[in-house]
Amino acid sequence: MTQAETDVKKYGRLIRDKFEFKDVECEQTFDYEKDNVTTVRLDTEEVVESRGLRANERQQELDFTEAEEETTFTEDEVEIEEEQENEFGEIDASFEVVDSEKE
Repeated sequence: MTQAETDVKKYGRLIRDKFEFKDVECEQTFDYEKDNVTTVRLDTEEVVESRGLRANERQQELDFTEAEEETTFTEDEVEIEEEQENEFGEIDASFEVVDSEKE
């Protein structure tokens, strides 16, 4: 089959069906307050779909930005208020930071 024959079949099908499939760039917008997802074509800005969030889409990203730098205290800088062993055999303690300049 020649290129001309292929083109005749392709364009004949377009004329007969009056449509063709094309990939179109779209953007999805998640509105967690309204429990909704909207899909919009970027070429025409037409809303092509608006639907409720699916269960797996309801989970939002967590912000795991780097935490503040950890501060280490010496035994002289803390006062242990309560100490007890937890169910894993580890020691849980509540403590208070002591201002060493006042003492």
